[in-house]
Amino acid sequence: MSVEDRKEGQGSASDRAITEALVSELVRLRKRRKIGQTPIAESLGITQARLSQIENLRTGVSLEIVMNYARAIGANVVLVSEKHAKGE
Repeated sequence: MSVEDRKEGQGSASDRAITEALVSELVRLRKRRKIGQTPIAESLGITQARLSQIENLRTGVSLEIVMNYARAIGANVVLVSEKHAKGE
């Protein structure tokens, strides 16, 4: 099943763990850059309350929202293979 085929918030436990780690890192970066939730929510087309739920990991989130969140705070998400990360 492709990422696009999965409904928001569904997937394996490892998928959720990766998404949660990514969201947590993006929130840390947003705060470090002193960017408020409201402008990010507006750029994503969601409410500030929904963004808060996403940031506090109280709701599932699509890869599209995560990628758009990263762009909204001026960040890039880079995929690194396990072999590369291990120096192989």
